Parts: sequence; C-alpha cells; structure tokens
Amino acid sequence: ELGAKGDGITDDSLILQSAFNSGNVVFIPKGTYLTSTELTVSDDTTIIGESERQSIIKANGIDLDSVIRLSKSLVGEDTTEASNGIVIKNITIDADGVDYGIYTNYLTNGILFL
Repeated sequence: ELGAKGDGITDDSLILQSAFNSGNVVFIPKGTYLTSTELTVSDDTTIIGESERQSIIKANGIDLDSVIRLSKSLVGEDTTEASNGIVIKNITIDADGVDYGIYTNYLTNGILFL
C-alpha cells in the first residue's frame, strides 16, 4: 500500500518520494496527490496509475522547476549519464504553475510515457 492520502488536500510529497526511491513498481490509486517538492524518479522505476484521469500528481502551487525529475536530469548541470528504464503509465501530472511536468535531459534510454 502506498500510504499517501490522495485527497487533494494533504501534502503527499514524502510518501511519494519514498515510493519512487524504491526502484520498483509503484502503483498510484485513484486520487489527487499533492506535492510541494520536486519528486525524483530513479532508474528502473515503473509508476502505474489506476486511471489516467483519476490518478493525479499535482504541484501544490509552490514555485518548483518540475513536478517529476528523472534522476540524472539535473538543471544547470551538463551530464553525459542517461536515465534508464523508467516507465510512467496511466497517470496525469498536473503542472499548473510549474515550469515542467516531467523534466529530463536529452539523454534517456528506455523511458516510456504511456
């Protein structure tokens, strides 16, 4: 169980980040999950929502660069390391008021957004 509320009111940042750090499959049930911090997704992580229109990760109106950042895509850093094996499926990233929904550099291998 994810353990996040997904009620559109509670800040679920810490729970989501902990799940994304696992490097495993993370299931996001129906709900709106607020984040006040930029979430980093590690290599070989799969994020699957229950429903594209009902599983939502939303920026909490805070001035963030992005809602989700792929682990090796650092702003202002020139990296030659690619992010690998990340799958994001059946989920909405609500980036209203944020520069990027999902930030990645040009170096990616096996990144799927379904």
